[in-house]
Amino acid sequence: MNDKINKRILITNAGSAIGQCVIDYSRENFSWLGGTDMNQFCYAAKVLGDNFFQSPGYNNWAAYKEFLLGICRKKKIDLLIPCAIDQELLWLARDRKELEALGTKILASDYESIKICNDKYRCFEFVSGLGVKTPKIYLPQKIGKKTSFPFFFKKRESEGSALTQKIESQSDLKYFSTKYKDSVLQELVSGEEFSIDMVLNNSSEMEFACCRKRVETKAGVCTKTEFVAREDLIKIAAFVAGKLKLIGGINVQFIEDYFIEINPRFPGGMGLDCRAGFNMPLMSVKAFFDRSIEKNEKKLKAKKILRIWKEILYE
Repeated sequence: MNDKINKRILITNAGSAIGQCVIDYSRENFSWLGGTDMNQFCYAAKVLGDNFFQSPGYNNWAAYKEFLLGICRKKKIDLLIPCAIDQELLWLARDRKELEALGTKILASDYESIKICNDKYRCFEFVSGLGVKTPKIYLPQKIGKKTSFPFFFKKRESEGSALTQKIESQSDLKYFSTKYKDSVLQELVSGEEFSIDMVLNNSSEMEFACCRKRVETKAGVCTKTEFVAREDLIKIAAFVAGKLKLIGGINVQFIEDYFIEINPRFPGGMGLDCRAGFNMPLMSVKAFFDRSIEKNEKKLKAKKILRIWKEILYE
């Protein structure tokens, strides 16, 4: 289990919580690990040293892509792992052939699959079409005046919990749908929230998964969790992910037994999994390169995890 994977790996957005998790829990398992981030003053820069590269912003995609191509060419990167937001993941999947021409693979699902996941309306239509239980979802322009409230208002394209708003009246609906044109309305459901975190191999088959009850969240990120036995939800999540042909580390969210969201990337709560013994980044890389995964890697060593702040001396 502790033998190094002889691959040169580069992570983007290395200064994020997800990037930090990859560094802390998997760095020693790779022969070489580098990271990129817009911010030079970050954890990754301190820990990775000369293997850290300050990047331009991804919003200037042409410059950002050329920067990544340059690093991958110079450092002979075997695998690029996006640890950034959904838009970067989508664009990298779209332009993957340019990186692959250099010999650099990307730990990312197919472009069309990511597009479906990132579009809440298309995603709900796809998942409900599989017979999976979902809240009803509407486009604001198709809501009649006699509609019963409340709803959840969300941006149509995935941005985590950004701009999630409870809509309780026609005036609320008019205000938010006018201000944010590309949006959806989701039927309000309540109950316990669960995250299914899983690793899929290159055939979109589940290697391992766990179910986390989201005991407490702050700004949409889970800070207290309890691992629970919900094989029913894991089975549904694996079924949906397989139909979408996803690979690598992903996350599927439920409220009670309602499907709520699927993220075709490492989840924000991945550090909780890793601390409990489920090393999602390491297992994802092993699955990608068809390396064997030992039985003891597929066991949780804790039931409840608490996330706290930690101060680090930078200089």
